[in-house]
Amino acid sequence: LTDGSAEREVPQGTTWEELKLPGELEAMVLRAQEDGAESGGESTVLTPVKENVPVTWESRPAYDGETPGDYILTAAPGKGYTAPEEVSVPRITVRVKAVQTNAAQTNAGLKSVPTSQPPSTGTALTVEVTGNGPDAVKNAVEAAPGINDKERYTTITLTGDATELTGGNWDYLRRLYMIGNDWTNLTTLDLSGMHGLIKVEGSASNRIGRLTTVIFPANLKTIGSNAFFFCSSLKNAVFPDGLRSIEGSAFRGCNSLTSAVFPDSLQTIGVQAFYNCPSLTEVTFPKNLETVGPQAFSSCTSLMSFAVADGNGYFSSENGVLYDKKMETLLIYPIGNADTSFVLPDGVRTIKGDAFCDCLSLTKVIFPDSLETIEEDAFYNCGGLASLTFLGDRPPKAIGGDALYFIAGSGTIYYPAGKESNYNDTWKRGLSHPVSG
Repeated sequence: LTDGSAEREVPQGTTWEELKLPGELEAMVLRAQEDGAESGGESTVLTPVKENVPVTWESRPAYDGETPGDYILTAAPGKGYTAPEEVSVPRITVRVKAVQTNAAQTNAGLKSVPTSQPPSTGTALTVEVTGNGPDAVKNAVEAAPGINDKERYTTITLTGDATELTGGNWDYLRRLYMIGNDWTNLTTLDLSGMHGLIKVEGSASNRIGRLTTVIFPANLKTIGSNAFFFCSSLKNAVFPDGLRSIEGSAFRGCNSLTSAVFPDSLQTIGVQAFYNCPSLTEVTFPKNLETVGPQAFSSCTSLMSFAVADGNGYFSSENGVLYDKKMETLLIYPIGNADTSFVLPDGVRTIKGDAFCDCLSLTKVIFPDSLETIEEDAFYNCGGLASLTFLGDRPPKAIGGDALYFIAGSGTIYYPAGKESNYNDTWKRGLSHPVSG
């Protein structure tokens, strides 16, 4: 691809023909030629020749210009040509962008890198779910035509009037995407046709290995607890406009999740909502976000920075670190940051619990004289942290349990000259246990 078209954004409603994909691509072709050998006889010589090669395009998931989301289009050589396995064939990422409607902007939901569109349809099993009954999803799926041909399907598309998919209904859906069952090719869940759906929530803790793509409905308000717990194949999260809450452990253990794009409507991110998402690299909090629960982004070992949208009245960020709006409380330090030292801004009074938990890069932290409280587990398991500098004449008034537990086994504490009586041995010995005074 020489024209910079490896990524495209098109409006909702764009047809396959309107994509105007190239029918030929320039390639280096190895042409076989007979050549006389010095010892007699002939040998075959492969001569590289630059040619325009005919191609067809395949998409995963099946391209649907009416459904917002990402589609990966892969070129396949035309008849008479083959591509060696070691050759990376051209790909185009097409992003179908939702159009603004009078009611709302219908946006793509949860997306991850999809995989090749078959030339014909028939890979989606469409199921109509009626009501919110405890077995509504199971009954609808098992009554669907074609249920005995499970390995054929890559997508389950739900329609119907259900307003919630929770408890046993959601857990049944999750189990369909587990590795080891009969749905061997199932990777995508399409909820965009459930126009009344406002909540999804799970209770199961089983790991889901095959779910790569979820398309949310436009009216979804809540992604409840455990909804995508340990869905290890999800890669990108783009949530629908109107979403208000992402609850506890909703995306915990999503090992492949690389980004999460939140709509302005989001108000709450719950306890451990994105805990242990080691591929997540950056997060931007929208302007209406009010609450981020404890450990919401703990153990996100690649997380480099937090950003906050203009107009947010509850949070602020500086150098990628998350604070409250007044910058009096340090909330979360991005532990994927490779910096070895950190200076807390003057005016910070509190370091929240787990704020630096598992940050292995830090070796030195400088605390301002304004600091009053270090909450429990704030620096838990910061194994390289060996230098603590306190600028205040007195140490912080309160240090929570295990606030500095499992930091470096030896190191140095610095404090102002002449203030040894305030930073006494009793206080030092208590650093791994609750301290108040």
